[in-house]
Amino acid sequence: MLLEITRSTCPCCHADDDGINGRYACALCNWVNHWPEGHTGDPSSTHRNAHLDHAVGAVHR
Repeated sequence: MLLEITRSTCPCCHADDDGINGRYACALCNWVNHWPEGHTGDPSSTHRNAHLDHAVGAVHR
């Protein structure tokens, strides 16, 4: 997946925010936008769970 640095204005405190693929987290007021508001689709839960299973398996070995 290609990562794109995007810019926006925080809707809460109006600070300039930089994000990745349209996903933002404001360092000044802690606002974050919801995943579906980004420019790319939500990864499937299977994809997320596979990464979690791999990480947990590495810890327990």
